[in-house]
Amino acid sequence: MRRTKRSQRGIALLLVLIAAVLLITLALEIAQTSATQGRLGRNAMNDFLLRTASEGRLHILRASLRYDATSGDSKDTEADDWAWFNREQLSSWGERSGSGLPQDGEDNVTFRNTDVRIVAYCEDERSKLNLLGLSRPEDSADFTMTRQTLIRLIDEFRDHVSALDLSESDGQEMVDDLVEWLQDQGEEDDNPIPPVAAGRGKLQSVDDLLRVPGGKWKASVLFDVLDPDRDPEETTDDAEGGDGEFERVNGVPGLLRYLTVHAESGANPPLRINVNTAPRAVLRALFDDHDRELADAIVEHRREGAGEEESAAPAEGDEVGFFANKSQLSRVEGMAESLDVYPRLNYFADVRSDVYSLRVVATMVTGTIEGEWDAEDEDADEPRDIVASYQVREIVQRVEDGFVTLFRERRSDPILER
Repeated sequence: MRRTKRSQRGIALLLVLIAAVLLITLALEIAQTSATQGRLGRNAMNDFLLRTASEGRLHILRASLRYDATSGDSKDTEADDWAWFNREQLSSWGERSGSGLPQDGEDNVTFRNTDVRIVAYCEDERSKLNLLGLSRPEDSADFTMTRQTLIRLIDEFRDHVSALDLSESDGQEMVDDLVEWLQDQGEEDDNPIPPVAAGRGKLQSVDDLLRVPGGKWKASVLFDVLDPDRDPEETTDDAEGGDGEFERVNGVPGLLRYLTVHAESGANPPLRINVNTAPRAVLRALFDDHDRELADAIVEHRREGAGEEESAAPAEGDEVGFFANKSQLSRVEGMAESLDVYPRLNYFADVRSDVYSLRVVATMVTGTIEGEWDAEDEDADEPRDIVASYQVREIVQRVEDGFVTLFRERRSDPILER
């Protein structure tokens, strides 16, 4: 009898232990599932907030372009409200701060988003060299002028950085490789493969240049990089060759800053370069080597009257030196009266733009927004962690009744770690 009771107690204890193990396992599984669902929920919420903020900011960028079109001005310049120098206002305009109630003398309700940070800016696609010219017939002026300018641009764009500088012969090799690759897309007797075939020479984005064979079109050439000869502690704002307030300076510029494949919609859109927005390297590529200093003179002329202070915004009006038409280029000191002596400049030069790149980078960070930190917080100076990031780039053409979207790409990193 005693053995039977002992056996029963042993079995009962074993069952209790098994039940306890099962309950603990179940509890752990529920906790893990709950934590996973919580992370997924937070990621989904972060992604939703970032997408919403980004789409809203794109509307603001389009609004700035629409407003610019109503000014009655016949030219587009790097001093316009949509341009790079105005990026801080474009990134914050429309946001609200404070208590959420109108203050005395204020017309708008104020509120501040403490979760998402926005960097937004526009780029003029006509400030760049359009590679679509290389897809035109080889006996056309578009092809000839684009090829010559691209070779010069490759030679010029890092001319001030000896360790990363490319020569004119490098440019010729790169352009020859690109032209050969682009010609592979034609449906000819010796090439029946249609253009959509994988690996053929089709440029839908400038990033497609990484697929060009030959080994010359590589990421270190196309994208911005650090200068190997510069002290990493030195700020890039004072980098030699930079254009100050009006142009991005982020290490050594990559070739992608100066190239585009997007032009006005149409069967045979014009491929022009806006001399009021084109960066120095692109302008230099429009001249032969012995005249390249004229590009510097153009930049200085159009920025005349922009203000002596580093942070000053450009002055308004024609007095800043921007060009109302390409014939006014002859006013630049050192320029010939006739632009015919500068074939590439004469062919490409324009003063108006209709195609723009809209860029928005939205990030969500831990902690509070800068300027709202608690001064008594010992950890106030510690960097905050990025918990989510979302980037969108949209190429639009400004038309009479709105915009036509030519290209759009998105990147979402909902659990991006610092």
